[in-house]
Amino acid sequence: MTDPAPRLTATEDGVLVGVRARPQGRCESVTGCHDGDLIVETRCAPERGKANEAIRRILADRLGIPRRRVQLRIGAAARRKRFEILGMGPEEFQRLVSLSPGEPS
Repeated sequence: MTDPAPRLTATEDGVLVGVRARPQGRCESVTGCHDGDLIVETRCAPERGKANEAIRRILADRLGIPRRRVQLRIGAAARRKRFEILGMGPEEFQRLVSLSPGEPS
């Protein structure tokens, strides 16, 4: 099931977004959305936090914010993760991450 937009949860400090990690991929980008999670592909291997850090960088770059505002909250060792984007509301996140059909970042 492909969704047009990620499911977001507003927090006191920002917004939580689900991420489905695709480590050891062919590119470094947000490639779509599936079951309410952003699909983020990275070339990094899922070892010693390398893929998590790469996903953090990819999200920060896509949103145009410093990496320190992208925090991994749940799922450090899982493919499905939850990142909190500090200082951003759901509407702003949605606008900055919006994907046209078939368009990776």
